Amino acid sequence: MRCTTPIKLRYSHFVKKVYTCCTIMDEICICNDGNNETCEQSYLFVPSAWIIFTQFGLAAECAIVNTIVIVIFLHPKNRTPSTILLSALAATDCLTAIISQIPYFVAYIFHYDELFVDEDGYFGGWLWPELYSSCIVFTPLSNISFGFHTISICLTVMLNIQKVVALQFPLWTMLNVGNKSTVSVICLIFIVVVSMFAWVTVSDSRTLFKGEDDACCYKDPLNANDIEGFTTATKVFMIVAVLVVILCTAYICVKLWTLGRNIQRTRNPISQRKTRLSALIVVIVSVVFILSEVLNILRAINQSRLVPFVLMIEMINDSFILLSWQIGFSFNFVIYLMMSGNLRNTLKTFFISLFQCKKKTQLQNTTSCASISNNTSTHI
Repeated sequence: MRCTTPIKLRYSHFVKKVYTCCTIMDEICICNDGNNETCEQSYLFVPSAWIIFTQFGLAAECAIVNTIVIVIFLHPKNRTPSTILLSALAATDCLTAIISQIPYFVAYIFHYDELFVDEDGYFGGWLWPELYSSCIVFTPLSNISFGFHTISICLTVMLNIQKVVALQFPLWTMLNVGNKSTVSVICLIFIVVVSMFAWVTVSDSRTLFKGEDDACCYKDPLNANDIEGFTTATKVFMIVAVLVVILCTAYICVKLWTLGRNIQRTRNPISQRKTRLSALIVVIVSVVFILSEVLNILRAINQSRLVPFVLMIEMINDSFILLSWQIGFSFNFVIYLMMSGNLRNTLKTFFISLFQCKKKTQLQNTTSCASISNNTSTHI
């Protein structure tokens, strides 16, 4: 028997709804773990079609443009602590955008017939009863995707702090903050975050078991309090990170507006212009980051029990949280394109050379065809 009465919701990093099935009496539940009490099966919430296809398009666009950004920013002549951080941010954004869409792509493209309408959803969407064979893959992907997004948050905070320190202590920054130290901190952040989410992934995997008809079922973990504590800690960290970014952004804006002494001390006008431009890029990237995290902040507050629970906030997050992240990822490329002359010149050169290559190819083909025609007529 496949239970369909929703009693309990469980949210993973991907939006998952887990239905608590019936109490085992005279019926056999597909997720019976042998305790003859209760069972729970995992369902993946799939947003509306227009949201899904928008996310697919933005993920593809993000992969292409961020790859271009990374290649250009990491060119030896363009390497600075800021461009290295922006490159790492582009890489984590790209990985988050791609990995987060894999379960939805599989569900919508390959298992569309198994989806059924979420009648309780305000913005539409479907529910997919996950199979164990897919669940053991999508659960790690969920944690990996959220882990990369957490790294993006850390890098954004680091980018703001670095720029504040550079504006306040330019000489010290010039002497002590270099490319190698920036790469070292990025690697440290990567190792710490990956280690934490690897532990969560292992803990989550141990709770899954195979029910009847390959249903993906889960049981309460022995270390549920530890996992709940980790989830709470990530929410608190995210809120604190956003507050730090807001404060740093406000400080940088004040410095740019008042043309403070630390910027005026730069005697070289070209260096002064680069400092202002770099600070402006950080400000705009930070504003985009704050706006893209609004839904995440609302969910964290809504689930904190500090305020009355609002179901509408959860429904909005179910449908739009990944879309808001991906819009933010896409806007970053527009910012880089507007602010980076090297990026614009490289893209311009690339497309000009591509057009010229096509033109030469067409000309060669035309010449070749004319030559063949002349040889044929001569032979006749």
